[in-house]
Amino acid sequence: MKRSKIYVVIGETGEYDSFTCWNVCAFKAKKKAVELKRLCNQWLIKNGLHYRDAAKRPKIYDIKEENQKEIDRILAITYKISKNKLSNPYDPNLSYIEYSGAEYEIIEIDFKE
Repeated sequence: MKRSKIYVVIGETGEYDSFTCWNVCAFKAKKKAVELKRLCNQWLIKNGLHYRDAAKRPKIYDIKEENQKEIDRILAITYKISKNKLSNPYDPNLSYIEYSGAEYEIIEIDFKE
């Protein structure tokens, strides 16, 4: 039996009880998975939705008048995603992003033929 690896690009969002992950695409070539991960994360960064960007934002439970505009902007983007009015062209399965942001990763899985 031939054994090899497959590389699955996954999306992740949320924290603790609201943590969610989903499969984006699987590849036999790691290089292709790395490229898709880069493109997906680049889209998140461009839209201010990556975990690292979210870490800089005020927390939703710490809403103050001076940061309400930023919170409203993020909530509007996540609403558009959930209603299929905004989509990541590299991830057709993206349907929701938590306020805490999102990120794409690669998991490596043994594949038996």
